Amino acid sequence: MFRFNPVTYRTVDADGVADSTDTGLLDAVVTATPAPKFQESTEFGGTYVSNLVGPFVNVRFKTRNPFGGAEVLELSARVGFEGQYNRATAESEYTTLFGATAALVLPQFLVPFRISRDFSRYSPRTRFSLSDTYVSRPEYTRTNVELTYDYIWQRSAFHQFVVSPVVQNVVNTTSISAAFQQRLDTLRIRDGSPLYQSFRQIYEPSMAASSLYNSNDFNETRDARYFRLFVEVGGLTRDVYRHAAWYDPAVAVYNFAKLTADYRRYHKLSPNTFLAYRFNGGIVHALTPTDGRYTVAYDKYVFAGGSNSVRAWKPRRLGIGGFSPTTINDAGNVVRDYNSEQPGELLLEGSVEYRFPVYSFVKGALFTDYGNTWTITADPQRPGAQFKPGTFLQQFAVGSGVGVRLDFTFLILRLDVAAKVYDPSAPATERWAIKRFYKDSEHEPAFNLGIGYPF
Repeated sequence: MFRFNPVTYRTVDADGVADSTDTGLLDAVVTATPAPKFQESTEFGGTYVSNLVGPFVNVRFKTRNPFGGAEVLELSARVGFEGQYNRATAESEYTTLFGATAALVLPQFLVPFRISRDFSRYSPRTRFSLSDTYVSRPEYTRTNVELTYDYIWQRSAFHQFVVSPVVQNVVNTTSISAAFQQRLDTLRIRDGSPLYQSFRQIYEPSMAASSLYNSNDFNETRDARYFRLFVEVGGLTRDVYRHAAWYDPAVAVYNFAKLTADYRRYHKLSPNTFLAYRFNGGIVHALTPTDGRYTVAYDKYVFAGGSNSVRAWKPRRLGIGGFSPTTINDAGNVVRDYNSEQPGELLLEGSVEYRFPVYSFVKGALFTDYGNTWTITADPQRPGAQFKPGTFLQQFAVGSGVGVRLDFTFLILRLDVAAKVYDPSAPATERWAIKRFYKDSEHEPAFNLGIGYPF
């Protein structure tokens, strides 16, 4: 609620005489300067994809103390258009994105029982959030509505806890093109891919909790540690209403349990050089079968590949295990499928990165990433995808590369170039992908643009 809170001291007058030696007392004076009650920000930008200019605008509005209890109310909206090449029509078309979020933060825990006053030292907060995202693409039109109820508190300046007893998510796809539906059906029938689940009606009730310890700063200039633990359980009460007469059977409900852990270590070798490494893992699995299969909602699966994962692979395209996905090209030949996302139930990955100064605000990096995803149970449609203790080490994908970072203090722009070194899903004679460097388009270096460090 306040911009500045300086504390000053002055001596206490004893019998009208200013002499602190007689009383040994001081008066503390706190000068509280209120922050602006209303705060608004607007951002404009644009993209250039498929020869189309795509503008977007973000608007955020914040009001402090709207109900007289030191609450913070935040409203935000985003509208954007982006070009996309439509393979079916061989033309460039626009995709439309609209998002809106409303969040209310209370400076206390909203609970039906009394909490010790000593807990106030941990800065307890209650947050209500409601968001809606609308996406219209040539292939489909989809909406996602999410409601969350969170308890947040700080155990220390570096350690934060978040407990979300209520997380309600509703996904609805209002239209799908015939060509895209055929693609989804092919992936589901041939490879057992659960991608189709993202384009149906889904109700996702869950509860979650996370613990985050981070002793670093925004520019990652400290010798520090980072550890995030996240757990989520969903769909526990689905049998209460899923078979009720009033419930629409077209709306899918999945029950599941998910656990992820992310550990990072930053060693400061000199004032401007660092050795950073990361271990990241996750596991998700259905608690009971749905339609005869242990299936979870698509967005709950774990993925590997991309600018914050194994950077030599496309986002979400690494995996799964030693299974090699295939597709049929325009000539009717069976070839490897490098473009379909590869959802997994178990994720293990890591990175090692050496960061060093180049000149002024230009920083450099050398890195190696490794990792993969697996299924927990055997999948007849994806042989080699199951995690097995005796073979998983040979199924780690490895990529290495170099990076350039422009550190403007308030903003870090990043360019990483990575090449595949070892591809466990390739044929046995071609797994050392570095030997095929630049021999075909899928073994060319991968360029990753991003804001901030990868980890």
